[in-house]
Amino acid sequence: MSESYRDLPLDLWALILNNLPHHTNLEPLSLVCKQFLKLTNQLRPKLIVTNALILTHNDISSLINKRFPNVDSIDFSNYGFDIKGLLLSIASNCELEKLSEIDLCNVEKIPIKGLIELGSKIKVLKCRKIRVLRDKDLVGIGNSLPLLEELDISCPRNDHYLNMMGSGGGSEMAISDFGIRFLSLNLKNLRRINLSGNHFVTDRSLVCLSENCKFLEGVDVVDCTLVTAKGVLFLLRNSVHLNSISASRIETGHGRLGSEDMSFAGRRLYSLDLRESFISEEFMCMLVEACVDLKRLSLFYCTGFKVSSLALLLRKCRTLQHLALCCLHCVTDVYIVRLFPYLHNLVSLELSSISDGFTLNTLHTVARRCPSLEFVQMECRGLGITDLHFDSVKYGHIKSLNLSKSCNLDDTFLIGIALACPNLERLDLSYCDVTEKCLAAILDTCHEIRILSIKGCQMNSIGQGSVLPKLEVLDAANSAINDEGLAQIAIRCPRLEKLGLARCFQVTYIGVKEVVVTCQILKEINLYYCEMVYCVNIVSQMISTRPSLVKIVPPSPISLSNSENGFYLQHGCQILEGSKCEVPKIWE
Repeated sequence: MSESYRDLPLDLWALILNNLPHHTNLEPLSLVCKQFLKLTNQLRPKLIVTNALILTHNDISSLINKRFPNVDSIDFSNYGFDIKGLLLSIASNCELEKLSEIDLCNVEKIPIKGLIELGSKIKVLKCRKIRVLRDKDLVGIGNSLPLLEELDISCPRNDHYLNMMGSGGGSEMAISDFGIRFLSLNLKNLRRINLSGNHFVTDRSLVCLSENCKFLEGVDVVDCTLVTAKGVLFLLRNSVHLNSISASRIETGHGRLGSEDMSFAGRRLYSLDLRESFISEEFMCMLVEACVDLKRLSLFYCTGFKVSSLALLLRKCRTLQHLALCCLHCVTDVYIVRLFPYLHNLVSLELSSISDGFTLNTLHTVARRCPSLEFVQMECRGLGITDLHFDSVKYGHIKSLNLSKSCNLDDTFLIGIALACPNLERLDLSYCDVTEKCLAAILDTCHEIRILSIKGCQMNSIGQGSVLPKLEVLDAANSAINDEGLAQIAIRCPRLEKLGLARCFQVTYIGVKEVVVTCQILKEINLYYCEMVYCVNIVSQMISTRPSLVKIVPPSPISLSNSENGFYLQHGCQILEGSKCEVPKIWE
């Protein structure tokens, strides 16, 4: 019998590692030995290109050919410079037979020449939040990527076109129906497209996509100002493979959504996301009559329908797994019991109310009637108002709970939730009135918590208690955490990887140093606007003390010379300015 992992053949290890849940799990294994390094390099499906990676290796083509020949996805979204040369180098010098996905999110503009070279390979292109995106870019995509199946061109950042609208030139500086029509005529294999946030796209684009892309399965048009119910209905009628659609503010005056015959209604449809829309009773009833078996349903700020119609639809959707009912005036604690008798397959639930619509009874009902439920998000002022508390029932299937902005929660209520949901892995108590004693009791009860958010909570510490060996992410931004609290975090959280302290005004360098010194695998720390954290060369001191750091947001913007920036990048650490970067979200 083999006595060491080294005795197992690499083929067997490959089978084992291929079953890991995420490609990032390969990183620690690559440090075990040279054999594992070689094996994980070959198995790595995704390469994330960063400034540090390019500075360290310089020649990305050589790096890919030698270490990552089997990647099927390359992500440039974290690279802060022009990617045109990199993409051309990869296209010219790398033989990536499996490459099928390119992520260009957040880049300045689309490098068309590089895409032309890779055109025969790419099936998925992500261009979310491109700095400049116009119709001519879509023409380039249509000409260079004939096999493209998925395209995300949502939320472009070219806000400068708004200044052109007064002179009639706005549409020339952004995506319009012309560009979408060209795409639809050239990308015959297109299956999914995200157009959200493109304000010059109209119903004509949806008609073109429906008529020309016969395999179309999913369309997102959230915040597309000129898209109406007419275009959405045309898609549902004529795209026989359509299974997912997201839209917002769908109203057409007299002919509102659902006023036309929908007996066709996309029998393949499994995901429906409507926001700020008027949904008529006719529309709800016709969805039921069409035997739509939804797996995902999201309704945000929607009006026009009754609870009875929603209950009838949910009764038909026996396989529903994800449900979001947010700020719906018709859905309250009184009616919630009518909506959940049949949702045995529900996995995630999002409920929010602008009034006192939901109470503890709601949480009881959904936890008891949905045995597969794992993720629950409830934002409501009504939670905690009632004197009713959890009994001895255990809801071990609930793994993630978001109660942020529920301002009436008390300690007894929260401790009761912890006792009832002992297997929680994610807990968000942002902007709740939580005491240090209560949080300590929760953490001593829920030993599986990996991600914790206490943003905006007015407590100085997470409290004393036993070690929290599984806590990886802690977001305490805008809280009253102080140096003593950071000392407790350092003692109790040895596996902490990400720590958010933005706008924590009672934190000083002493407390930060305690965490950096003690937490040996700390990767990210956000100190944005921590006014009391002052130390000369704070960034260099943190990096030299804790080499595992890969991302630091300093208390205030610092001016780095090219040599300093290069030094930090060579150490694998990226320095971000809090005023310019998006604070990373830990609740996903």
